[in-house]
Amino acid sequence: MKELIAESGIIFCSPDGKEVVTSVQVGQPRQEDDLKWACDVEIPSVDRLRTIHGADSLHALILAIGYLSDRLEHLVSNGGSILSPNNREPAAIIDILPRI
Repeated sequence: MKELIAESGIIFCSPDGKEVVTSVQVGQPRQEDDLKWACDVEIPSVDRLRTIHGADSLHALILAIGYLSDRLEHLVSNGGSILSPNNREPAAIIDILPRI
């Protein structure tokens, strides 16, 4: 990711019990052409870097955050869990990435 603009730390516990201290990361939106903007997202060591596209910078950013929320929900629905790095208590996805 070229320019990280926001992140939130998490501990991801995979279904097999492996714990990964990582963060949910969002990159700075960038204009790719007159009609398309892009925003990178990643959960290092859990989910690969992806580029989310939108019609403008705000649209790309909102879609990127929504993608990350959906991705966390998918990981949890497949047996994973998320803990707060501060107290190791279970963390709700909505507390990490609130829906707009």
